[in-house]
Amino acid sequence: MAATRRGVLAFIPGVVLAVPMYCTATAEVGQVSHAVCRSILGLSWSGTGLYNPPPEAFDLGLRVGIAGGIGAAILTFVSLTLRRHGEPPWPFG
Repeated sequence: MAATRRGVLAFIPGVVLAVPMYCTATAEVGQVSHAVCRSILGLSWSGTGLYNPPPEAFDLGLRVGIAGGIGAAILTFVSLTLRRHGEPPWPFG
Protein backbone atom coordinates (compact mmCIF):
# COMPACT_ATOMS: atom_id res chain seq x y z
CA MET A 1 0.00 0.00 0.00
CA ALA A 2 2.82 2.43 0.84
CA ALA A 3 4.55 1.76 -2.47
CA THR A 4 1.36 2.52 -4.37
CA ARG A 5 0.74 5.71 -2.40
CA ARG A 6 4.29 6.98 -2.96
CA GLY A 7 4.10 6.04 -6.62
CA VAL A 8 0.94 8.10 -7.05
CA LEU A 9 2.46 10.99 -5.12
CA ALA A 10 5.50 10.94 -7.44
CA PHE A 11 3.30 10.71 -10.54
CA ILE A 12 1.50 14.00 -9.89
CA PRO A 13 4.56 16.30 -9.73
CA GLY A 14 6.06 14.52 -12.73
CA VAL A 15 3.05 15.40 -14.84
CA VAL A 16 2.81 18.95 -13.48
CA LEU A 17 6.49 19.65 -14.23
CA ALA A 18 6.45 18.37 -17.82
CA VAL A 19 3.06 19.48 -19.19
CA PRO A 20 2.90 22.94 -20.85
CA MET A 21 1.59 25.36 -18.21
CA TYR A 22 1.54 28.74 -19.92
CA CYS A 23 1.70 30.25 -23.38
CA THR A 24 2.76 33.67 -24.64
CA ALA A 25 1.97 35.09 -28.05
CA THR A 26 3.55 37.95 -29.95
CA ALA A 27 2.51 39.59 -33.19
CA GLU A 28 3.16 42.68 -35.26
CA VAL A 29 0.20 44.70 -36.47
CA GLY A 30 -1.44 42.85 -39.34
CA GLN A 31 0.76 39.75 -38.95
CA VAL A 32 0.03 36.22 -37.74
CA SER A 33 0.86 35.70 -34.08
CA HIS A 34 3.62 33.39 -32.88
CA ALA A 35 2.89 31.48 -29.66
CA VAL A 36 5.33 29.71 -27.36
CA CYS A 37 4.09 27.35 -24.65
CA ARG A 38 6.42 26.28 -21.82
CA SER A 39 6.45 23.78 -18.99
CA ILE A 40 7.87 24.36 -15.52
CA LEU A 41 10.93 22.31 -16.53
CA GLY A 42 11.52 24.68 -19.45
CA LEU A 43 10.35 22.41 -22.25
CA SER A 44 8.78 24.52 -24.99
CA TRP A 45 6.47 24.10 -27.96
CA SER A 46 5.72 26.84 -30.46
CA GLY A 47 3.49 27.55 -33.42
CA THR A 48 1.69 30.28 -35.32
CA GLY A 49 -1.87 31.51 -35.33
CA LEU A 50 -4.35 30.08 -32.86
CA TYR A 51 -1.93 27.57 -31.32
CA ASN A 52 -2.38 24.76 -28.84
CA PRO A 53 0.51 22.46 -27.85
CA PRO A 54 0.45 19.13 -29.71
CA PRO A 55 -0.80 15.96 -28.03
CA GLU A 56 2.83 14.79 -27.79
CA ALA A 57 3.47 17.53 -25.23
CA PHE A 58 0.84 16.07 -22.91
CA ASP A 59 1.96 12.53 -23.72
CA LEU A 60 5.49 13.46 -22.59
CA GLY A 61 4.11 14.78 -19.29
CA LEU A 62 2.21 11.56 -18.77
CA ARG A 63 5.31 9.46 -19.48
CA VAL A 64 7.46 11.50 -17.09
CA GLY A 65 4.82 11.11 -14.39
CA ILE A 66 4.49 7.37 -14.96
CA ALA A 67 8.27 6.89 -14.85
CA GLY A 68 8.52 8.86 -11.60
CA GLY A 69 5.63 6.95 -10.08
CA ILE A 70 7.02 3.55 -11.00
CA GLY A 71 10.48 4.54 -9.75
CA ALA A 72 9.13 5.72 -6.40
CA ALA A 73 6.99 2.60 -6.01
CA ILE A 74 9.93 0.28 -6.75
CA LEU A 75 12.25 2.09 -4.33
CA THR A 76 9.60 1.98 -1.60
CA PHE A 77 8.91 -1.71 -2.21
CA VAL A 78 12.61 -2.61 -2.11
CA SER A 79 13.18 -0.53 1.03
CA LEU A 80 10.26 -2.13 2.86
CA THR A 81 11.31 -5.63 1.74
CA LEU A 82 14.88 -5.13 2.96
CA ARG A 83 13.69 -3.81 6.31
CA ARG A 84 11.33 -6.74 6.80
CA HIS A 85 14.09 -9.28 6.22
CA GLY A 86 16.54 -7.58 8.56
CA GLU A 87 18.94 -6.37 5.91
CA PRO A 88 20.49 -2.93 6.35
CA PRO A 89 18.25 -0.33 4.68
CA TRP A 90 21.09 1.51 2.98
CA PRO A 91 20.85 3.03 0.31
CA PHE A 92 17.07 3.00 0.53
CA GLY A 93 16.81 4.05 4.17
